[in-house]
Amino acid sequence: MSIFTKFSIIGAGGVGAAVVDELLKNGASVAILTRDDSKPELQASKERGVTLHQVSYDDEDAVTKALSGSEVVVNTLAPFFIAEQKIIVSAAKAAGIQLFVPSEYGVRVTEGPNVFKKQVQDLPDPLQHLLPWHLP
Repeated sequence: MSIFTKFSIIGAGGVGAAVVDELLKNGASVAILTRDDSKPELQASKERGVTLHQVSYDDEDAVTKALSGSEVVVNTLAPFFIAEQKIIVSAAKAAGIQLFVPSEYGVRVTEGPNVFKKQVQDLPDPLQHLLPWHLP
């Protein structure tokens, strides 16, 4: 059984911040991809050993470079980042990511504010099979 130790978190506010905290408590190596790395809460994470990567989520090359060296991507972006998540999945594949954890699982996606995430669950097979999308 493989134990993952190198994580990239995309979107580290709210849920993402909690994920980062737990990973750090367990000794994981954590990188955060963010659109704005000047936020005080992100700078505080940097002081705890987190690597920050300021990227545009629609720049596949920049995302690929930022993800390099990680084993797992945990995406905690808001529901309306559907187009960006498709780019992130392709970048994760190019960076050699072993596991991709999307943010739409665990929430209701057929109604309410997260209905946009249903679009990711319904992606065509070629994109869904780029990476494992679940925990082993």
